[in-house]
Amino acid sequence: MTTYHRTTASRDRDARARGLGETGTDSYRLPLGTGGDAGTARLFARRCLEGWGIADDGPFGQDVVLVVSELVTNALRHAGRAVEMRLSWDGPLLVVEVDDSGEGLPVRGDGDVRVPGGHGLVMVDRITRSWSVRRAPHGGKTVRAELVHP
Repeated sequence: MTTYHRTTASRDRDARARGLGETGTDSYRLPLGTGGDAGTARLFARRCLEGWGIADDGPFGQDVVLVVSELVTNALRHAGRAVEMRLSWDGPLLVVEVDDSGEGLPVRGDGDVRVPGGHGLVMVDRITRSWSVRRAPHGGKTVRAELVHP
């Protein structure tokens, strides 16, 4: 059974219902170090989106789920394992962060469809407002992607 951890919850649903917008950041984290996979991460993202009132089958929700899938899959494939994923919503900004234990940095491919593989970060680059990598002081890294809800 997967355990989801809510890290902050300062969102005021009544203010949002009155059209006043978000009052803070809502964040969740998913530990992945004990066998978590991209499917688990996608389900986690869908549940978070649902909790935030964002349709996971709409264009923005599908983009979020795709970015989650790509970042977690990259961590599993290239670093050996993803350690943790975090999703944060501070309307209209949604942030996806994936920690892994690998030392190598992700490389965006050139998008050449004739070459197999290397297209994930090309899609992430096109879908997101920005993405970045930060080395962790204890080793490993965090890959962060920002998406803006239209």
